[in-house]
Amino acid sequence: MNHIFALPSAVLAPRPMLAALVGLLLLPASEVPASGATSLFAQSPDWGAQVVVSPFPSPYLSEWERNPQSLTLAVTFTGEGSRAFRVEGSVRSRARGEVARAESPPLTVAAGPSVQLFNASDLFTWRVLPVRRQDVEQALRTGVLPEDDYEICARIFSSAGIQLAEDCAPMEVVLPDPPELLYPVGGDGVGAGQPTFQWTPVLVPPTLGTRYRVQLAERFTGQTPLVALEANRLHLDEVVASVPLLLYPADGIPLEAGKDYVWRVEALDGFENPLRPGGLRSQVEVFRAEATLDPLGDEDWSQLDLVPGVARLVDLSRLEREVTPFGVILNGVAALELLAPESGSLPVQVRDLVVDRVGMRITGGEVSGPLPGAWGNLLGSLPPGMRIDRLSFRPDTGLRAGGGYSLGGNGPNAALEGELQVTAAGLFGTLEARFADGISLVPGGDPVGARVHRVRTTFPTGVTEVEGVLEAFGAPTSCPLLAALGEDGRWAPVARCGQEIELPLVAGGTAGRLSVLGLMGPLDVDLSAGLPAAGGFGAQLTASGVLYPGPATTGCFANLDLRLHPGGLEMDGVRSRCGLPGAMPMELDWLHVGLSNLRVDELAWVPGSGVEMALRLDLLPRLPMLPGVPLPGWADVVVTAEGFRVPALDEPTIPERFDVGGMALRIQRASGAPFLLSWAEWEARSAEAVTLELDVAWRLAGLSSPMPSCLSGGIFSLEAALLAEAALRGRVDSPVGGGGDPCRVPLAGGAELLVHGWEGELALSLLPEPRLLSLPSVRGELRLPGSSACPDGGVPAAFTLPSGALRLQPDGTLDGRIEGWTAPCPIVVAGAEFLFTGGVLEISGSPGSAGSAEFLLTAGASVRLDPDAEPVTGAGTLVVELVSGEVRSGELVLAGPLRIPLPRQGPVFTFTVDEARLNAAGLAIEGAARAELAGGGAVDAGFDEVVLELETHRITGGRVRLEQAVALEA
Repeated sequence: MNHIFALPSAVLAPRPMLAALVGLLLLPASEVPASGATSLFAQSPDWGAQVVVSPFPSPYLSEWERNPQSLTLAVTFTGEGSRAFRVEGSVRSRARGEVARAESPPLTVAAGPSVQLFNASDLFTWRVLPVRRQDVEQALRTGVLPEDDYEICARIFSSAGIQLAEDCAPMEVVLPDPPELLYPVGGDGVGAGQPTFQWTPVLVPPTLGTRYRVQLAERFTGQTPLVALEANRLHLDEVVASVPLLLYPADGIPLEAGKDYVWRVEALDGFENPLRPGGLRSQVEVFRAEATLDPLGDEDWSQLDLVPGVARLVDLSRLEREVTPFGVILNGVAALELLAPESGSLPVQVRDLVVDRVGMRITGGEVSGPLPGAWGNLLGSLPPGMRIDRLSFRPDTGLRAGGGYSLGGNGPNAALEGELQVTAAGLFGTLEARFADGISLVPGGDPVGARVHRVRTTFPTGVTEVEGVLEAFGAPTSCPLLAALGEDGRWAPVARCGQEIELPLVAGGTAGRLSVLGLMGPLDVDLSAGLPAAGGFGAQLTASGVLYPGPATTGCFANLDLRLHPGGLEMDGVRSRCGLPGAMPMELDWLHVGLSNLRVDELAWVPGSGVEMALRLDLLPRLPMLPGVPLPGWADVVVTAEGFRVPALDEPTIPERFDVGGMALRIQRASGAPFLLSWAEWEARSAEAVTLELDVAWRLAGLSSPMPSCLSGGIFSLEAALLAEAALRGRVDSPVGGGGDPCRVPLAGGAELLVHGWEGELALSLLPEPRLLSLPSVRGELRLPGSSACPDGGVPAAFTLPSGALRLQPDGTLDGRIEGWTAPCPIVVAGAEFLFTGGVLEISGSPGSAGSAEFLLTAGASVRLDPDAEPVTGAGTLVVELVSGEVRSGELVLAGPLRIPLPRQGPVFTFTVDEARLNAAGLAIEGAARAELAGGGAVDAGFDEVVLELETHRITGGRVRLEQAVALEA
């Protein structure tokens, strides 16, 4: 249903509903006020609309008044809570385009599910639009609506002007002329056997259908034709299908020669209902029945009537005649003579034409022939492009004509569907040419063109209607175009296209698009000389456009006022809107960007290529996994067919803190070179092209006592770190403390870490959640425990840490590894001196003098077991914890001769052995030895799986054998 109109009170009285209906259908399009608001189109699943109207409603206003349900609108709502809404309606005429608009007052619907119904009686309460008083008064006087095809639409809007639902329904107001009797009329004499009755067809839409009721009665002396038909017994009361011709039935009441008869035809629809209240009937005509001729006698065979007064066969002598008991069968070539509507003659083929001997009436067979060239004009003038090239006659269909159609003369040909009835009053019927795939009238003429699907000519008016669809942006739409072809061959339909046309901003894309809707305006096509060439097609259409640089969920778009003409697209107005409530950023995997400040500098359509544009907008980057961390935005990003040209950036930031893995960080500045974010990357939601340089302040927020304040409270810098590929990476070279003094970190066993600064990579991963990838290493020195003192001065051994050797974790634990480490001086382990070379020193644990820091050294060494002996180089490696002096694992094989005092302090014996093994258990000795006594002298000895504690040389396993007795004094 749609716009439902009220009229001024002076016009409404005394029949306001009828006046509103008249206003709805007669309001001139030129008087429809333009809406000042721009509507947003967003169909809502909670709302629905359904317009219901009879496809062929009565043209009589009294019928609408008697049955207001002829036009209904159902508004459905399934959402929660009551809602306000309004209805806007429109009526579009096939001939005149949009003819009316109206608007309901504000309405309210209850919480769903609910249905609100409106009908024709509600129309006069809606918003009044200006109409021409004379049109309304004329329709009210006559009580008849104008004949036309209409489309009634209803759109439901929220109080904010957002479209919620829409529905349309077609209807056709039909006012056909009554049938006109052609033969017999005016007292014509006809054969009393089985005469042929002929009348003009009634032209209605094929979907409505046509049938005819033929009534015939005898007229007595003194009766008028009408009285005779209505008062006397009917000889014939028969319904005929759509053909306006009837051969008096053989089983009907015989007509008697010399008597007068009357007849009449009433037009019905396809369901045998009257086409109008009270019936659509012809005049009543009189004819006289006469004696019939016998075709087997000596009658004149020079001619034979096919349709009395219209066409007859002549030159019958050339036909073959086969005589039967009931008549004659004719075959061969004869001449068909046209008597009306034009005169002329042409050869025809006669096939099995059966002429009954009673009345010389034709009961079967066919007559047909071509109409070459200009002979088609024998039937009268035809519209441009149409040709009538064949005639045919059968007794059950009468004389008919058919032909073809050429679109504009040079276009594709199409056979004409349907046939014309040839009568004395002229041609009647409809011929239609269909082009299955449609014919584009303007190849390459996008963004606006037309495609023709059907050409239909109706006789006797000779009006040719061309029907097709609007072509927009190189493709057909579903929007119909319909207009009559002018006598000069020009076709001028009016487009009113509610279809939304989605155009990608780049070929194959979906993230950015131009949505065009509401295409309206006139077209002017010259079809007189073939398909229109340049200049043969004109169009000036207006449309609304919505340009989305990203998905609609980003809440950033521009409303456009567009003008389209062949080969061109222009903007008349731009209104940008960004940052709507609920807008979502564009998600480029690890980086989200908000869209704002959209500007449309250029917009064009290139036939065969697509949208050509120059846009500008601002992008505001955000790290979704760090929502509270602001980054500066990119202003004036230029958007073209290549993609998003992002300018250089160098801006300070608001240094909001964020924590990752025990580290506290603040971004202080962001910068970056210009780059191109291609449409392919935009479509793929990829931030691969994005690289930023960030200056970051950081500190180890998880440090506490005994960590010195120079570390736990220190703030350090990370400059020009790269933010790319979901990670932040940068190299740190930052001092610690001030005045050049190192930051001293106490370690277990008297060891000490002297921190001068940080160096190396600091890296964070942002996906799937922020985490540390790498930390910078400590730049400084490591001072070993006092047990590792060099014997010359008693100062603990200190050495510079190689680059990357030691890291201080955010929780304060140490994590380091030094490859190829050589001790600066011998280290005393369990009373023995070790000179370690080429080893691996692994440092771990927590700092502090009571902390858990460990120094595990894996290395080979030279060992001095006896202070008076020379060092012995061992074969193999030991794993030694330097703070505790504990041998954890490994083994050194020491080759002799080795001097082993037993015990180490105040030895009683000093053994000389060939080999010893030093491991975590102690000093393992096996085999023969020589024992020197403290008081002098020596004896042979043997070691059986002896294990000595390394520091005291106390025997913890095995036994020592002396080969001879030895006397010892206390």
